[in-house]
Amino acid sequence: MSKGMLATTAASRPSFARHLFGLYRSDTVFRSLVDFTAIGAVVLVFLQFFPSKGDNRRPAPEPSRVEKAAPSNPVPPQKTVEAAKSSASKTIEPAKPAPSVPANPPPKAAMEFPGVVSTPALGATRIYDIDQSIFHSSSVADQSRLAAALRAVRTQQFPEIAGILADANAADPNVALMRGIGLISAGTADGNKVAAQSWRTAAEAGQQHAALELARIEVYGPPGVTKNVEQAKRMIETAAAAGNRQAQRMADIAFLSAQFGLDPTKARDLLHRAAQAGDVEVMLYYAFILAWAVGGPVDQTTAEDFLRRAAAAGDCFHNFGTLSMRRRA
Repeated sequence: MSKGMLATTAASRPSFARHLFGLYRSDTVFRSLVDFTAIGAVVLVFLQFFPSKGDNRRPAPEPSRVEKAAPSNPVPPQKTVEAAKSSASKTIEPAKPAPSVPANPPPKAAMEFPGVVSTPALGATRIYDIDQSIFHSSSVADQSRLAAALRAVRTQQFPEIAGILADANAADPNVALMRGIGLISAGTADGNKVAAQSWRTAAEAGQQHAALELARIEVYGPPGVTKNVEQAKRMIETAAAAGNRQAQRMADIAFLSAQFGLDPTKARDLLHRAAQAGDVEVMLYYAFILAWAVGGPVDQTTAEDFLRRAAAAGDCFHNFGTLSMRRRA
């Protein structure tokens, strides 16, 4: 083939694009394939840049509950630290205990007292202020027994009283008084009942100590004893008004503990008079209410003075154990 013929043939052959266009117009199958491809490409591009609301892509995670509850205006870090320090200091601050009786806040340096003094009650406080001279009305043989029983009371050896008085005259009011003290100390219902009967018999015979002890247990009513506050109160107040020191002390404790109605001011006045009159046992209670501002202002100086006077008397402390004059910080 000559060079001129090749040129003529190449010139007469259509271009590739024109060939495809002609094929698209003449061949139905080819045209459908091209249309489907073009439409699919358009759809893919549209879904890529304009996703529908119903697509299956995972949604962005929602904020946690803590994040939702967070305030819109967060507290600055410095203030948060200061608040945490303040909260911690409040949490570890120790509570300051207060005594059960005083209504006013105690002074910063209040003295410590045993519970029998700081929490008085006729049921818990047993002070037997018995003068041995009352035994002179008993027989000579019983006087020595009664004196031994009284020593057992002062040394807190109550169970020994029954044996000491085993051969004493049971009809003697003084013997009945001391036997009742030994029985009541056991703390049983039967012992309390027999003690009350012994004291009632002795009181009917004129034994005033026994009458007061009977009135005392009728105030708080231990097991085996019927409570009778009004009758007991009349008995104690009558004897107190007549100058009986034991009755005055009982009235003081009953007003201080609210067993006769809470009246700290009246209790303070009664204790003051009894302490000034020389009642060593009462001096301890009076020192307590002065030191802890019960029923009036605090008076540490006078409280210490009465404590020293009570200590000088010596034998009063057998009823209270060791008394501490330490100060509370």
